[in-house]
Amino acid sequence: MKLDLKNDLAPVGFFFDLFSSELFKIPILPIPLRIDRLFNMQPIYIIRPDFVKILNFLEKNSKTLNFKNFYTYGFQNFINYAKKQHININNEELQNNQIIEWFNIVNNNQLNFDILKNEFTYLILEYLKTYVYLSDKQILENEIIEEKFLEYCSNVVVYFREKLEKNIIKIKVENELIEDSLYFKKRGKIFPKIVKFKLKKENKTIKFVPYLIFEDILDTFYYNGKLIKVKSKELINLNFLEKNDIINKRSATNLSIKKIIKDNIFEKIDIKDLLI
Repeated sequence: MKLDLKNDLAPVGFFFDLFSSELFKIPILPIPLRIDRLFNMQPIYIIRPDFVKILNFLEKNSKTLNFKNFYTYGFQNFINYAKKQHININNEELQNNQIIEWFNIVNNNQLNFDILKNEFTYLILEYLKTYVYLSDKQILENEIIEEKFLEYCSNVVVYFREKLEKNIIKIKVENELIEDSLYFKKRGKIFPKIVKFKLKKENKTIKFVPYLIFEDILDTFYYNGKLIKVKSKELINLNFLEKNDIINKRSATNLSIKKIIKDNIFEKIDIKDLLI
């Protein structure tokens, strides 16, 4: 299975992970980690969740999510991982001017359609529901916190398993809803399908492999659930969300919600913040 560099959509979404590390101190991570696109100076497509649905949920709970900071930390982690891998692969540092040029390419090549919107809305909302529950009840007991995040991992696994079983992907392009399958079977084996669709305005055919993204998510949450069960790694303290101005205890106004939808969040990210 091979995709052309220029026709590969390379969708990347961001989610809240449960563990910090030396490399990912603020665990907002990209998935999949398509650092090959940075190395080859090709754009990624940033999967946009349903901002209104997420902010409306938080508003009901007197909280709001700072999407600019959410994506800033996510891109920082993407770039830090790319820097590390570039040294491992090429035995030389990834230059800042290449990162800046690539990020501008990404910004200038965001296309107006919905890919995996519902899936990443679910992923973010499930985390936020867990956070709100623990925060509002001021739960400090490790056992209860572990139990709730294990439930979160389990819910995500069940959701994406069901998606694979249904074997349907829906894409909204130019006000048209397109349906396709995620994979096909041959001699009892599953083969991921290259899903493709045409952008009429750009006269361009776009391709991507959603099955592999679902597999990445499943692998991540299987693994996270296992880490919680065996207690081999400590969950990050939820205070990091407020300390780093990611989630705030205040309501988002309807105006701010509309502004988020209207504005390009990614254009507001300061590239200097990504080079830390």
